[in-house]
Amino acid sequence: MSVKIIGLVIVAIGFIFLIVAQINLGNSWRLGIDTVHPGKLVTRGIYSISRHPMYVFFNLYFLGTFFLNANFIFLIYFVLIVVNLHFQALQEERFLKDTFEKKYTDYISKTARYLAYKKIIDRDD
Repeated sequence: MSVKIIGLVIVAIGFIFLIVAQINLGNSWRLGIDTVHPGKLVTRGIYSISRHPMYVFFNLYFLGTFFLNANFIFLIYFVLIVVNLHFQALQEERFLKDTFEKKYTDYISKTARYLAYKKIIDRDD
């Protein structure tokens, strides 16, 4: 399989994450942290296997773009995006812990930050 096909598959998987995440969020979709109208905590659908599926989309998109273009600058973009989004995720998680308290703490204990590895490993529920 060529590197470009691998890149295309990674980007396509990323877009699946994005579309499903937007559908699952419904009216709770926000850009950034909204302290005035935080919406409800969404824990169903793709959010039951990833607390940040939209960030997974961006990570996969930029990784796939690197493979598609085979250019070092895209690798740098990928690394910068991953680091930036990780810090954004941590900031959002602090806000969600303060806003939803035990409900969010319980959600964290059951759901991986980015991918489903935690849910796959913890099969006791």
